[in-house]
Formats: sequence, C-alpha cells, structure tokens
Amino acid sequence: MKALKTTLCVLFLFTTTLMAQNPFTVKSNVIIDFNISHDGKMMVYKQLSFDATSTVFIKDLETGRVTPIYKNSLKDYSEFDASSGVDFLSDNVIVFGKEKNMVSFNLTDKKYKNLFRLPDDVIFSVKASADGKRVYFSSDETMYSSPTERSSITKTNEKRGIIISIDIDPKGNAYYTICKKASNDKFHILCYDGLNKEEDITYKFDNIVTDPYLIESTPNKDCFIVAGKNGVFKVDLTNSKSVKLITNDGENRLNKMRLSPDGKTLYYQTIKDKNKIITLSL
Repeated sequence: MKALKTTLCVLFLFTTTLMAQNPFTVKSNVIIDFNISHDGKMMVYKQLSFDATSTVFIKDLETGRVTPIYKNSLKDYSEFDASSGVDFLSDNVIVFGKEKNMVSFNLTDKKYKNLFRLPDDVIFSVKASADGKRVYFSSDETMYSSPTERSSITKTNEKRGIIISIDIDPKGNAYYTICKKASNDKFHILCYDGLNKEEDITYKFDNIVTDPYLIESTPNKDCFIVAGKNGVFKVDLTNSKSVKLITNDGENRLNKMRLSPDGKTLYYQTIKDKNKIITLSL
C-alpha cells in the first residue's frame, strides 16, 4: 500500500511539473489544467505541446468550437508557464499565469489585466471563487490566495505536503488534497474557510472511500465527488454513504476532475491519458 501511494504521489508531481466530443482528445499534447465556466457552457484548458509551447484554449461545450486564447514559447519562464493552471473568474473572463504575473483575459474585449505579481514559486494549480473575487493557487507544497481587485497574497498552507488539487465550493471554502511524504505518503484532504482556519477533514471520508486523494464540492454542501483507490464516488456526509461513479482501470487512475456548476456532469482526466478529457453524466 505504501508503494502504491508513493507511486501516485510521484505521478501527480510529474504531471504538474510537465506540464460534444467524448472523449475530447488533443493528439501529441498534454493538457495541464482545465476548468468549467460558471454557466457550464465553456471549458478553459491549458495545453503543453511538444513543439515547446503552451497554449490556453476555450472550448464551447455546446458547439464543440475550440478557440486559442494565449500562446507562449517555453524558451523563457518555461517551468512557470508549463506548470501554471487556468480558470474562469466569470463567464467571460479567465485567469492564468503569464510569465511571473497572474493575469486575467476578457473574452469579450480581448484585453489582459495584471492582477498581481506572483512569488518566485512555480504555480501548479489555479482556482477562482464563484464570485470571481478571490483566486487560490499553489506551488508544489504551499497554498496561496489573493483578492482579484488588489494584490494581497497570503499563505494558507506552507510546506505540509505536495498539493494535488484545489476546489472552491459555492460559499468560498477551499478544498484541497496534499500528499504528505513524512507520513508514509498518505493523502490528506484539507478545508480552508477563507478566514485563516484550516482543517484536516480526511477523517470524514476515510471510512467511506479507501485512500481518498481528489475531491470536488457539489451544490449540496454535504455531498462531494471523491476519487480513491477503488474508483470515484459521490459521497453524502449526512449518512456516510456513497455511490460509485467510476471504477479505476488498473493503475490508470484519475489525475484531475472537475464538476460542472450544476453538479450534473463530471469532467476528468486519467494518469495515462493526459491528452484526453472525458465526460460523465451524473
């Protein structure tokens, strides 16, 4: 079991450092990060190509149309740009790392806006609150957050373990999973309430899902989508019950997942198929 957790932890770290069609496939490229717009109609994703470029795309989930938004050569700031994530601030504004700045891009007027200067750490995950007023982002072992209207970066977690993923629920609580090498590579699920209170909530899921390592909140505050050793489950904490949604294909486990805002569609990527985003209707 320890070897399995170690392998998963290394695979997640490797993935972050690389960095209506179903499945949505990009040949010969790696999709580093993806998120769904608040109205559920668009997907934004960042793609690392083997021609040494990274590109941010918008996919219209109703028409299937894909539009490139931003393309950058990886000759400069390659580690930063290849690894940083991307998300929606609103239905027509996205946020992502551009060189060493966190920037927004308005899809309507095609204008960039510098939000704040990032610390020197390489940025892996980016997730915005539903109201677009705050952005959470991480290096490999540190969680940061900042309001989007002014530069005021704070650390909510420092060097507790490799941060695997971040999700923000409708109330602004941040849920994220970490891999703690110091504790036999055990994954932990943490919740940060935005008021400097951080809580390890792994115990809430341990008896329901074996070895949970990814989590997505749902419109129901007591229900979560959780990926674990044996697959992906919809978990109801009110009665400690779960419904299995996906069975793992051997070692080809989920690498990333995002739930649509209405909670009806799960978008996910597996470790061995990082050029695909698969959809599952719930």
